[in-house]
Amino acid sequence: MYCQNCGTELVENSNQCQNCHQVYAKEQGRGVMILIFGILSLVSLGPFLGIPAWVMGYKDLKKIKDGIIPVSEKGMTQAGMILGIISVVLTILLILAVAAIMVIVFMVNQNEGTFS
Repeated sequence: MYCQNCGTELVENSNQCQNCHQVYAKEQGRGVMILIFGILSLVSLGPFLGIPAWVMGYKDLKKIKDGIIPVSEKGMTQAGMILGIISVVLTILLILAVAAIMVIVFMVNQNEGTFS
């Protein structure tokens, strides 16, 4: 991590730059919650938890990159965000597949009526 003020590399586990004395507020990460949301979105709740996992994961990964959240949260945050993305994409594909089947069934029923 580097100081956003002067660019000096920060000492690990420090919340203050040794060069310019800029203080950084450390936040707790939400990696566990994001991972749980991602898993639940795949198992049962789809986009209702997939979208929040995606959005919160993106925001927390940005904070991790900026040094606000500890790097130790990165793995769980990434995993939860990816599971949320997969859940949302699968839900969209399922909706498109159901819509395509409905269109095909409607067209078949229309064609049967004209040939009889």
